[in-house]
Amino acid sequence: MKWFTGCNQSSLEDPQFRDLLRVAVLSATQNTSLDRYLIYDGELCGETDWLESHGVKVLRTTLSFYKPLERFVLANFSHELLRVRSGAFLRTEIPIAMETFGLRDPFVLYTDADVVFAADPELDKCRPQYFAACGTKGGGLTRLNIGGEYHFNSGVMVLNTTALRSEYERFVEFVVNNGFGAKRPHHHALMQKNLFMSDQAALNLFYRNRIKRLDNVFNWNPARGRNPRARIIHFNGLKWTQWDSFLQRKLRADRQAKFEKQIRRNRSDYEQYVTWSAAFLTNDSPTHPGIQVSENA
Repeated sequence: MKWFTGCNQSSLEDPQFRDLLRVAVLSATQNTSLDRYLIYDGELCGETDWLESHGVKVLRTTLSFYKPLERFVLANFSHELLRVRSGAFLRTEIPIAMETFGLRDPFVLYTDADVVFAADPELDKCRPQYFAACGTKGGGLTRLNIGGEYHFNSGVMVLNTTALRSEYERFVEFVVNNGFGAKRPHHHALMQKNLFMSDQAALNLFYRNRIKRLDNVFNWNPARGRNPRARIIHFNGLKWTQWDSFLQRKLRADRQAKFEKQIRRNRSDYEQYVTWSAAFLTNDSPTHPGIQVSENA
């Protein structure tokens, strides 16, 4: 199965992002049988040379709606946020890039760069109508499993490339037309109103009720504790590359507080996942810390 991740040139120039991406690639190489691809918006450089030397096929592409995104973000936010948002939306270009480069796989795996592969995901038999992802139920009386609906994390997805290609133009039109604000589901706190600021919200809203659920072992946040069944570890929130800054309280105050809350129940487990992830840069076969799921997960 082909595995895709994506980034733009400004992200690749950031040392912490480079380490995240390298560990994703190294762990995929060591622990999976995945064919590795990068959707990349930028110039070739020393880092793309490193990626290609480690078996990654670099597919250069551009975000089709970069201009309206750029206008909005720079008028309201910053260049840094433009780097992040334009890079995040590259995942939606995968069906177009595959068509351009003559790749015809009907189903592929996408992950963000801040993942570590603990084992081969073995998702070849996953056949979603559009895409499959891991979800969290929000809205309604969710504690009693009454009401509410799932909000899916776009950091790990199995993509039906044919179906997504057929919807691509309509999806782009939806994002651009609703870039400055969109009606979100009632009482759904996880949905951002501004689609330019969240590819995840855009995918959730456009493909609402058409998304297949994946087991969370394919998108395991280490804040939930150690899990020997987890196949893809996703540092959604505090990155393993931020750990030292976090310990030294050098992060921005709001992020420091957010991350303290995120890991408070399983701090020691989180640290072991951090140590394991960092070891891929210096160790060919670091030992996975998964032992058991914490009672607090």
